Amino acid sequence: MLVATALMRDGRIRRARLGLSVQTVPLLQRLRRHHGIAQASGVLVTSATPDGPAARAGLQAGDVLLAFDGISLSGTDALYAALSPERTGIPLPVEALRRTERVMLIVTPDAEA
Repeated sequence: MLVATALMRDGRIRRARLGLSVQTVPLLQRLRRHHGIAQASGVLVTSATPDGPAARAGLQAGDVLLAFDGISLSGTDALYAALSPERTGIPLPVEALRRTERVMLIVTPDAEA
C-alpha cells in the first residue's frame, strides 16, 4: 500500500510513458531455443505513437519486448509495473525480438500527460 500511495497523485497512479499499445503474446519455442530465452511470453507492440518515446527509439509495431531496463517482460503487467515515474527522462535499454532477430534499443520514457 505504501508503494501505491507514493505513486498516486490526483487520484491516479503516475507512470513513465513509452507511447505504445501492447498485448501479451506467447513466444515461439524455436525462437526461444535459438536465442536462449527462458521466458515463455513477451509483450507485442501493436502500435507506437508517432514521435513518441518508443517510436523515436526505433520500436515498431510487431516488435516483441523481452526486457526493459533489465527487467524481464513476460506480459503487459510487468511492463506497466516497470514504468515507474523515476524512469522518466532517463535513457534505458529495451531488448526485443524483431521478426527473428534480437535487438537492443535505448528508449527515454516521458511523463504521462
